Amino acid sequence: MREEEKMNVIKLKKRLGMLVAAGLVTTLFLVFCNLPAVGAAEKPFKLKFAYWMSTKHSLHRAFVKYADEVKALTNGRVQITLYPGGALGGAKEQWDMAVGGIADISFFMPGYTPGRFPLTSVFDLPLIVGGSCTVNTAFAQGVFEDYLEGEYKDAKMLIFFVSEPFTFHTSKKKIESMADMKGLKIRGAGAVQSAFIKALGGTPVTLPITEVYTSMEKGVLDGVLTAFTAMRSFRLFDVSKYSIQAGLTAAPMGVAMNKKTWNSLPPDIQKILDNLRRRYAFECAGIYDEDLEKALELGQSKGKVIYPLAAAELAKWKEKAEPLYDQWVADMKAKGLPGEELLGAIRQLTGK
Repeated sequence: MREEEKMNVIKLKKRLGMLVAAGLVTTLFLVFCNLPAVGAAEKPFKLKFAYWMSTKHSLHRAFVKYADEVKALTNGRVQITLYPGGALGGAKEQWDMAVGGIADISFFMPGYTPGRFPLTSVFDLPLIVGGSCTVNTAFAQGVFEDYLEGEYKDAKMLIFFVSEPFTFHTSKKKIESMADMKGLKIRGAGAVQSAFIKALGGTPVTLPITEVYTSMEKGVLDGVLTAFTAMRSFRLFDVSKYSIQAGLTAAPMGVAMNKKTWNSLPPDIQKILDNLRRRYAFECAGIYDEDLEKALELGQSKGKVIYPLAAAELAKWKEKAEPLYDQWVADMKAKGLPGEELLGAIRQLTGK
């Protein structure tokens, strides 16, 4: 090959090399432009979690743990800020706050919105629950998907559980029989509990637990149908003297997420939250059960009279409660709801 041709070949190779290099740079540039930036922080989902109880309430510890665990499991992609003490709304407003988006997440009690969750009120029926929050939550988990979940279709349910048993706590009069109930103004949570109070001879009053202290202090209420843990959390031992140690009824509780918020979350985050549903139902239940012992100790340390109801008297109360089951089933049937099947399923679980 002549010297001139050799020079032309060398120049051509150089030119081709430059073109290849330029093409590679362009390709790499386009590729990297279409890739997410490595190490760049994804904008986190910042969610508001509202509840009406103070930071001293048993469930506050569970909600702090929940928020921390969600943040850890999502590598910081979900960051939950807690709004306790009714900062975003009162006790009766929590469900609507979740549905309407005032809060992304809310803790609520179905009994505070009578008629909204009719099947769920099965847990308000008297003398049907177990002896602890954990046991009652197990019953609830056994029927939730088949019977109850449809009642909460306007939001996404994150947690559902049932309290430890409720009982009567009174300020001045010791209740040892139905005769002692006559004329007493007793606070209950929801229509079913109110019907039970009335069946025993009392006068039911419906109001949030946050208003009970002042009402008992002023004599507007003579007593309250609630859990021992609530007596501790809301300082109700300060305005009461007598407490029956018996499992008379209970209260379902839940944590719900706004549907728009839920739909905005990527599928992998939704899966993480779904995987926490059952475990945190029992996490909340376990905290309640731990605090039940503390509540009993507190009541005793304050000199409160905590006593069992005589077996013969309890049997009379059970007899008085029977028509309430029939009425509840009839009410559900009138609404086209499977109340009889649900009650049967719970009775099979509880053995009652």
